Amino acid sequence: WKTDGSVVKGGWKLCPSLLVIKGDGCMRDGECVTSTNYPNNYGSNEACTIRGFEGREVKFERFDVEPHETCGYDALAINGKKHCGSVEPVAVPTAPIEWKTDGSVVKGGW
Repeated sequence: WKTDGSVVKGGWKLCPSLLVIKGDGCMRDGECVTSTNYPNNYGSNEACTIRGFEGREVKFERFDVEPHETCGYDALAINGKKHCGSVEPVAVPTAPIEWKTDGSVVKGGW
């Protein structure tokens, strides 16, 4: 940024947004993303893709997703690995994060 000093104006403000969310299964909260209705139960048959966390460690306030041995029902996929249950994922995404729920049990989300 450079000015010649001859005229003074109001200036400008640049606020880069690195987050891009596609789908209706997630909600933006400032520079954070949550499952819909967080901290209440998320809905059935929801899905979204989240871009913008690549290369940055993700941390969760809470993680409460329908548990299943293979995370075959509801799951948050980070780097292709599905996460469910109540153990918070620890990861640095290298690709978009994917969220998908089925049509039955719902939990408190993330």
